[in-house]
Amino acid sequence: MASGKFLNILHTMPSSERKAFHSFLQSPYPNSTPILVQLYELILSRPDNVPLDRESLWNELYQDEGRPYRDDHMRKHLSDLAKQAEQFFLFETVRKKPEDFRPQLMAELRERNLEKYFTQHFNRYEKSFAAHYPQMDGWEAWKSFELEWENYLFNMNKNRIEFNRDRIQQLLTHSYLIFQLRFLMEGMIQQQMRSEEGQLENTPILQELLRQPSVREHPVVKGHLLVYELMQVERNGPEWRTKTEEVTRGLYALEAQIGVEPFAYPLGVLLNLTLPWVLAQTKDRKFFENQALGLYDFMIRRRQFHRNGYLIEWHFKNYVTLLLVSGRHDEAKEFIENFKGQLNPAVRENVVAFNLGHYFYSRANYSEALKQLQRVTYDDPFYSLDARSLTMKVYLETKSLRALDSFLDTFKRFLDRSKAFPKARMQLHLNRLKYVRKLFRIIDQPSVSQRRLLALRKKVEEEPVLFDRAYLLKRIDVHLEDADI
Repeated sequence: MASGKFLNILHTMPSSERKAFHSFLQSPYPNSTPILVQLYELILSRPDNVPLDRESLWNELYQDEGRPYRDDHMRKHLSDLAKQAEQFFLFETVRKKPEDFRPQLMAELRERNLEKYFTQHFNRYEKSFAAHYPQMDGWEAWKSFELEWENYLFNMNKNRIEFNRDRIQQLLTHSYLIFQLRFLMEGMIQQQMRSEEGQLENTPILQELLRQPSVREHPVVKGHLLVYELMQVERNGPEWRTKTEEVTRGLYALEAQIGVEPFAYPLGVLLNLTLPWVLAQTKDRKFFENQALGLYDFMIRRRQFHRNGYLIEWHFKNYVTLLLVSGRHDEAKEFIENFKGQLNPAVRENVVAFNLGHYFYSRANYSEALKQLQRVTYDDPFYSLDARSLTMKVYLETKSLRALDSFLDTFKRFLDRSKAFPKARMQLHLNRLKYVRKLFRIIDQPSVSQRRLLALRKKVEEEPVLFDRAYLLKRIDVHLEDADI
């Protein structure tokens, strides 16, 4: 029977919205696949209370061509419909509330150096700000700050900045803005993680904000500043280990202050942002794993990682992953079973299937791992990427070479077509796939060459842009034990 993300979305749409979505699908600009219009019309022709059968939909869709049923293709059609529905929701949101998106429009105008139109939009905002500020709620105040921020960026680029201390101070009187300040600092931290740029000294607006005692001493801001300090230390240099421990302990100490306020979420974001990188750079993994697990447990049990009453699926997955890499397999299984009911029903089945697949993989129960991973739908690009990565490892470790050969082609097409990830991140995964393919060609021979494996190992060690390097080296070493000289 057909189920999944699109049908869950469809059930939330009233009749008027379904008609509007039909018109949206018929436009060739957002939808370049006409077959989706036909599929949507077929789905609409069925009563809501009657379960849909994917195969019968397929047969009607391709009755003139007589194509044999392909379940993976049908699932892809439904996944594409879900993506179109999400685009439709975005379009409708912008159409109904254009003012909420003025900062994004101004940022685009700034990037294109369209000064006249940028100024028009900012002047329009300026006229209404003074009259409306006293009645603004937190969200409106933050949007105002974003507009102000875009204006300062624009003027900095034109070398004619005039910093208005009074205006910034007025904006900061709203407590919501302290909470939202994290976005500015996270952007800088992320920039430093990607490169050596992003210095606080080069950002006068942020410097000015941090001179305000009420801002700088806030525990959320202090947490971001701790991570920023870590970024100033030479990675793996003589001060690295000491500073990393100091910063991590500082973040953990802030838990007591932040956990009792509505500001716990930013620290969780900060943890997600830095932890994988920190773990990859230090040999003392146990210390950081224990600190991270303690913080996750604190946040989840106090419902600080919940949104709209549901546990956020990415925090669910991150906590399970941390438990598994720490060797706490039974705790991971127990957590999945005990907390799956707190997930949003729309994503629950998918999230549980993936995390159970990861659990069974970590226990070397590969048949059960594959069974769970095959239940994961590919609507979400992040879950799709992770599920495919685990499936590839199962095939590699069970030496299912024929299945691996076919799967690598499918995985490569997914990476080539995906637009959900930055190019730099995609290159990490593409390079991993390249070396798995090279390893496959070496071991798919009657006689496995030690010389070729050693040459491959050297290339993997020297590749500057590579995901899962340690895993690949481990697999090469496994095959070196049985290789012919």
